[in-house]
Amino acid sequence: MDNRIKKALSGLAAAATLSAVGLASAPMALAATGSASSTANSATKAPMLVALGDSITFGYNLPDTNHNSVPSQSAYPYLIGKADHMKVSDLGIPGWTSTDLLNALSSANFDRVIQSANVVVIDIGSNDLLHLSGPLLQQAQANPTAPIQLTQQQQAAFQQAITTFGGNITKIVAGVRKMTNAPILLYNLYDPFPPGTGVNTVTEQLEAVENGLIAQVSASVPNVTVVDAHKAFAGQQTTFVRIAEGDVHPTLAGQGVLAQIGETALLPDLANLSKMNSSAGATSLLAGSVTPAGGTVSGSLYGTNVTLSVPQGTVNQGTEVDVTSQPAASLMNLAPAHMQVVAEEGLNFMSGTKFSGSYKLTLANPAIPAAGAVYQVTANGQLVAVPEAKVTAGQAVIPANQSGDFVVLAPAKAPVTGVTKPVTGLPFLQEGSFAAGLLLAGAGLVWMTRRKAGNKA
Repeated sequence: MDNRIKKALSGLAAAATLSAVGLASAPMALAATGSASSTANSATKAPMLVALGDSITFGYNLPDTNHNSVPSQSAYPYLIGKADHMKVSDLGIPGWTSTDLLNALSSANFDRVIQSANVVVIDIGSNDLLHLSGPLLQQAQANPTAPIQLTQQQQAAFQQAITTFGGNITKIVAGVRKMTNAPILLYNLYDPFPPGTGVNTVTEQLEAVENGLIAQVSASVPNVTVVDAHKAFAGQQTTFVRIAEGDVHPTLAGQGVLAQIGETALLPDLANLSKMNSSAGATSLLAGSVTPAGGTVSGSLYGTNVTLSVPQGTVNQGTEVDVTSQPAASLMNLAPAHMQVVAEEGLNFMSGTKFSGSYKLTLANPAIPAAGAVYQVTANGQLVAVPEAKVTAGQAVIPANQSGDFVVLAPAKAPVTGVTKPVTGLPFLQEGSFAAGLLLAGAGLVWMTRRKAGNKA
């Protein structure tokens, strides 16, 4: 037991050190999230489960992640979705804190997917503590069973982190409730370390406060149910946590337990869910990371090849970044009359990220015409033109220096019966002018004919 705990402490201590600069548990390759059942269910408009959280929700380090380049289909949101026949949008981002999730909720893309949810799952808060845990874990690594005493400075730092978490989780749940009346499953925190270890004594105390805040929030907001992960994992860490691999994330069995207790919490709402239909396609996710040295991440979402290029010196810290997208057909309400959405992507960076320059977001999609235009979607759903963007046939290049949600609009094409050429707003100007000219010429002939007739009389 001690050797496994030492190994886990070593790995977690390294992660905590990286976490201080914003790189904890971050997949270095861009990862595409999508449920295998989502595509099959989309035709029947099955209810949608939206999962918000961190690497636990992502399914970090599970066997089917291809070295964490893709989220696991064995993560608990997908297991719940498969069991209850729901589409799944898993928006868990490795390394995110409650502050990162709160900031993401102000983006139009996150707002839209939550508004279309029939169930919302939230699991956040572990990294709020992990960011401060490096020194404690290094101390515990030397002797796992020895008691750990927090200094006054450490106590103050953890207290501040917990206070921040309390304010954030209150705003997160209240914000989600404003966006949807769907039931909310709010997971509390499990302790990854077995009883009898010194670090377990400390984490139990810290998590008890955070879990108390989670319970308070649940009691104050309608239709929010606490899913007790802490109780489910207590005493079972060597089975449900990847301790043997030096990792604090859930095993396959642990993800199964998280799904099981989530399904149990959802039972009272299942009858109503079967009568609901999702009004939008599932949102897909690309997750990656960049550093102050720059970086490039790329992937494909709903037929659009996405490339994010961040030059050296653009960001002040290492940061996870996520790109979210929904099918263009589900976003037509964003487009004004005579226009259509042909591509849409939303970007979110970690809290505290500051930009000294612009990144470049390139969207490649055959549906993008040279006559297209790029707009940013504000939090209240308004469209603001992005004049710096360059649009050519099949591509849009968008420079920006903050998180944002962008859409590419194009003139809508509508088929006309008996006409093979599509009719759009622009050709009407030429064809309409020609028709007007014929009408004027005809009117002139009629006037001349009547004048001659009058002269003969």
